[in-house]
Amino acid sequence: MLKKKGLLVGTAVAVLSLVATTFTATSASAAGCDEYSKWKGTGTVKIFAGIRDPEATTMEKIFAEFTKCTGIKIAYEGTDQFETLLPVRVKGGNAPDLAIIPQPGLVATMVATGKAVPISAATRSNLTNYYNPAWASFTTINGRIYGAPFGASSKSLVWYSPAQFKKLGVTIPSTWAEMEAVAAKFKAAGANPWCAGIESGAATGWPATDWIEQMVLREQGPKK
Repeated sequence: MLKKKGLLVGTAVAVLSLVATTFTATSASAAGCDEYSKWKGTGTVKIFAGIRDPEATTMEKIFAEFTKCTGIKIAYEGTDQFETLLPVRVKGGNAPDLAIIPQPGLVATMVATGKAVPISAATRSNLTNYYNPAWASFTTINGRIYGAPFGASSKSLVWYSPAQFKKLGVTIPSTWAEMEAVAAKFKAAGANPWCAGIESGAATGWPATDWIEQMVLREQGPKK
């Protein structure tokens, strides 16, 4: 009998385990599934996240392959209210087995509930052997690692025009203050220093949240 405990955190997106789930071993087999033989079983794993279509559809196809190889079913739920609903569900005793969490701060919040469990020794070994140490720092609370990387996106790149920088005699900024100074120089020259795709109908504003979150993290630290 295979047993799995806890809220797994999945950052930059990480995976967190919250409640106990029990699986019973089975002899199910399929072509190309040999590497998953140790995970064969029955039962259902509930995964909760903020990932929705079209990405969710692709992810569920991957889950279907996992089910084919192991016999373990995946019940996935994605919502745009994830960050609000996860703490409510955990507090109400309705926690998912796994949560895919995009913010280190929310990982810390879930660990504080006492419902999250550290990652397994095998997962920790993979994290140590195949990832930069910085990844573990995102989900390390009081010396214990509570999450493993699930995916990452680079959303805060700032593209610039070398020609315009040369024209105004400015160099690439390396600090927040220097970036503000460059923007001010563009504005003084009558040019708009920024262009960002923030307007998006009913979803207006959300692209800027990534920048704001990183600004707060950089200026105030993770505890804020």
